[in-house]
Amino acid sequence: MKTYRFIVLFVLLMACKNSNPKLEEAHQIHLDIITLLNDTENLLNSLSSASIQKINEDSLQIFKMQIEDIEKNIVEVPGFEQEQHHQGHEHKHDAPVNYTDDQILLIQKEMKAELIKIQEKISAL
Repeated sequence: MKTYRFIVLFVLLMACKNSNPKLEEAHQIHLDIITLLNDTENLLNSLSSASIQKINEDSLQIFKMQIEDIEKNIVEVPGFEQEQHHQGHEHKHDAPVNYTDDQILLIQKEMKAELIKIQEKISAL
């Protein structure tokens, strides 16, 4: 009987879940952003002191500020707030109010593109 209840509950939960391809894509990009943030921070932190001497300290501070800005402005994709697989990053967990699915997807794409640019600049050092 307990197994039957579990199966019914599972089916109900799956039936209630909205399947929106744009939000699913936005969520995947969001997860990519979190991975890129970790990779970029690790890259920035791994610069040896010898390389830091060649690099202007102000440039490093600018990169750190840009990364922090991205972290602070990340918003969760509506419907995926419960799927938290990224710890250690401060960002808003509020769903963007009054944004269309297209706007949410565009925001995620722009944040990812900006983070990739930062990572490429750091890698070029």
